[in-house]
Amino acid sequence: MRVHLNRDEPKVASVTSIWPGTDWHERECYDLFGIVFEGHPNLKRILLPDDWEGWPFRKDYHPIFSGDPLHGPQETN
Repeated sequence: MRVHLNRDEPKVASVTSIWPGTDWHERECYDLFGIVFEGHPNLKRILLPDDWEGWPFRKDYHPIFSGDPLHGPQETN
C-alpha cells in the first residue's frame, strides 16, 4: 500500500482493525520513520530504546555519535 503524507507531520489511519497482523509493521514504521498511525492500539517504539531521539530512516536524519550505541545520537555543545 502506498499513501502520500505530509513531510512535517506524517499521519495516516491505522489498518490494524482490518488486518491485525499489521500491528508490528505500523509500529516499525513509527519507530524508524516517525509516521503516526491514528487509531493504532499500541503505537510506541518497538526496535529502538524509548529515549532515542529522531527517526533514523528519514532522509533528514543526521546522527551525532554519542559514544553509546544503545542510546542513539546525543546533542553536543
